[in-house]
Amino acid sequence: MQRLVLPEGGGHTWTVLGSDHRPVVPAEDYLEYLRAQQVSPNTVKSYARALALWWQFLELYGLVWDAVTLENFGAFLTWLRTGDEPGVVDLTGEVAVFCRDRGDGLVSVFVPHATAGVALVETGAGSDDDLLDTLARLLPRDDRWGHRHGSSGHGADHVLPAFVSSSLVVPVLRGRPALGTWQSIVLVDTNVDNTTRTVRLSFLAG
Repeated sequence: MQRLVLPEGGGHTWTVLGSDHRPVVPAEDYLEYLRAQQVSPNTVKSYARALALWWQFLELYGLVWDAVTLENFGAFLTWLRTGDEPGVVDLTGEVAVFCRDRGDGLVSVFVPHATAGVALVETGAGSDDDLLDTLARLLPRDDRWGHRHGSSGHGADHVLPAFVSSSLVVPVLRGRPALGTWQSIVLVDTNVDNTTRTVRLSFLAG
């Protein structure tokens, strides 16, 4: 993903680069569509990040973007990694791609893990770090926990889902998640012992 400065007024936007360091044309076409809809730069950034991850996955497994299957998309969600540090991962772009062209309904976001959750928060303005700092104070990583396997304080990770739910549901209107201006769908993961996460999406039309 690459940040670009716009010639008109000095604003900025985002694009997606392939392994050849050139813009990915299908991704750029969609980002340009979003710009034409006058969405915020942060929204474009979220979509660009999601598309960059998607393109990285496609290139890694030799897949063609316009010939993928639902199984491929499921494998992509399984491939989603959160790294070896506590993190907040923005899933808004991935969810938006999943909902596109599905009309009105509800989208469910679910993580089948005992040590991670999903939430609706603002991202990119410090709230990500504030959330992790708050969880660290609420759930200290020390030896107070009865659940003791894994790294030091790992028992705290197993209490996390009581504070950050493992699922959430968002309304979808005309194929787009009906989120508030500053809302993003995020994966919250404090477990440094498990660096691979699965996110399951489902859609109920209506």
